[in-house]
Amino acid sequence: VPKVGKTTLLKEVYEKVAGENGYMFLEMYREKGASHIEGINYENVETWSKFDEIVTDIEENIETYPDLKTIIIDTWDSAIALAEIEAIRIWNKNNPDEQKDSISAIYGGWQRGLDKAGDLLDEMTIRLENVGIKVNYIMHIKNKEVQDPYSDRTYQLLTSDIAQKYFGRLKRNIDLIAVAYIDRTIVTEKTGKKDIKGKDITKYIVKEEVRKIKFRDSSYVVDAGGRLPHIVEEIPFSSDDFIKAIEDALKKEVESSGISLAERKKEDAKN
Repeated sequence: VPKVGKTTLLKEVYEKVAGENGYMFLEMYREKGASHIEGINYENVETWSKFDEIVTDIEENIETYPDLKTIIIDTWDSAIALAEIEAIRIWNKNNPDEQKDSISAIYGGWQRGLDKAGDLLDEMTIRLENVGIKVNYIMHIKNKEVQDPYSDRTYQLLTSDIAQKYFGRLKRNIDLIAVAYIDRTIVTEKTGKKDIKGKDITKYIVKEEVRKIKFRDSSYVVDAGGRLPHIVEEIPFSSDDFIKAIEDALKKEVESSGISLAERKKEDAKN
């Protein structure tokens, strides 16, 4: 959810596991949150050309980034906005007699403009991963009403705020989706007043708020999950708990295959 502390959390995570120079945040388009976080490594990326410039510099000068392990896109919502602007620019450049100003109107419509924007984003990720840089994504979330295809009933799903077209293609390639949210304890409290029928008037009061992170959800109403079968369902919102949850899940996966951690470390060292 907005302002829950996503950027600060990942800054702390990567400073602990990769070092102060092991990460870089790209503040996309109109995102400006990183400027208020002391000591964070980041670049403002107001345009698609700046995005391409940064990726190209890393590609061509990777030896000058010896400690860099990951790029964090903050936020993917804003990266999509830049990709859509770029997709429209490319269309208009190649089709001077068919100028368009909408992502839905280019490449014949039918969401083909979104496909083009998605391809542009995928290309950036692939370029970074080809030189050994992993990409992480921060997104905003929302409550979405979903209709169950079997019971025909509707329910609320906590999911990404980006178009499902984009979220779907990202989910196919991502290892883990974690959802940060605020768990509220809400109680009923009497107001001391009565309605016209003489009944007590009550109100709902937030008694407690706790920030948490969901890695998976057994009730399937939070759009979290991924490729780590041994990950815990939920943790407190802290960098130490985040790191421990992922490390424990990876260790359990290794052990479940019958290989010791020492043997796996030797294998990794050879590779």
